[in-house]
Amino acid sequence: MTGVLHFAVDVVHQHLSGHRPAGTESTYYFGLHSAYALGQVAFAALAILVVRSGSDVMSKIPGQVISLAAVAGWFVICLKFIEYMPPRINIVIVACLLVGAAATA
Repeated sequence: MTGVLHFAVDVVHQHLSGHRPAGTESTYYFGLHSAYALGQVAFAALAILVVRSGSDVMSKIPGQVISLAAVAGWFVICLKFIEYMPPRINIVIVACLLVGAAATA
């Protein structure tokens, strides 16, 4: 949900309202935010598949490391390129959920 909303607000709304003039900076802005939102959606879809299949991937070290690495990558991109606070809050929530899942597995 947050990935779809992030895409709607930071890409679709910005494009339709014309806040960003055409140019290299706008291309980078739209590309970065599109990739960020797609990463969130893909990670959530994978998490849903893992949960629905009853897999115990989070009880093993590789699953925990890959999940935390994905969140760390999102966080670095977010800190470096995105000036809004809500994506940062979303990442902290996901990180806490992953730590909780790893601790209870």
